[in-house]
Amino acid sequence: WEFRPENSEDSVAASAVFRRNTFDQVGGYTPLYYQGSDWLIQLKVRMARWELLTRPDLHILHYRPTSSASGIWRGRFHAGLSDASFGSHPIFEFLKCCRRMTTRPFFFGSVVRYCGYLWWNLSGRKPLIKSDEVAFLRKEQTAKLRRWVCLSGRKPVEESKQS
Repeated sequence: WEFRPENSEDSVAASAVFRRNTFDQVGGYTPLYYQGSDWLIQLKVRMARWELLTRPDLHILHYRPTSSASGIWRGRFHAGLSDASFGSHPIFEFLKCCRRMTTRPFFFGSVVRYCGYLWWNLSGRKPLIKSDEVAFLRKEQTAKLRRWVCLSGRKPVEESKQS
């Protein structure tokens, strides 16, 4: 596994180590059908106001690409289902998939992931996590969208009102 530029700075990819009291406070890992147990525990950790530290300097060997146990295409589709099952914000999901088009498998991996996300939502399914967790996730994603807009040279709406 190598740290990728598209990895989020507030997400622990590959492996995680928790303080015992943090792990107990958030209730540990929750098994999920469409993957994402690691994503959910990280979300709960941030909701509990604990800090996550990413260590790209640590080299951890992954024996296969993420979500590829039952095939890369099925894994990408399931990743989209997982994103939707968390209630991921639609604009955030679209831009995340666009950002990942340059990683393997080029272009089509992101398209298949977005198709999984669309499939979930078009079939009328609701998020599988608690509504307060969905709200917290979407708040984080909206803040990231604002930061991305800032990086493109524009001020977020909140900052421009204060000026």
